[in-house]
Amino acid sequence: SVEAGEAAWYPSLESADAGRIAALLADDFAYQHPTGATYAKSDIVREFSTRNVTVDEVGPVERTVKTLGDATVVYGSNRIGGLLG
Repeated sequence: SVEAGEAAWYPSLESADAGRIAALLADDFAYQHPTGATYAKSDIVREFSTRNVTVDEVGPVERTVKTLGDATVVYGSNRIGGLLG
């Protein structure tokens, strides 16, 4: 389920499990950072594989799950603490 994938996401970030992160992300995944930088799936997996990113704590602040037909979207905000670089 989408909820199960979302629940697996946070521990995979905290443990820097690049293989699990890769399995959870769609091939066309794109992340828009608040600075305006955009990251593809391969960028995210590389950052965690090389330990350029470390996540000490992460989790949802608020989350909404919407299902429309055969598509489900999760949106909201997360808290995250860690280091980049």
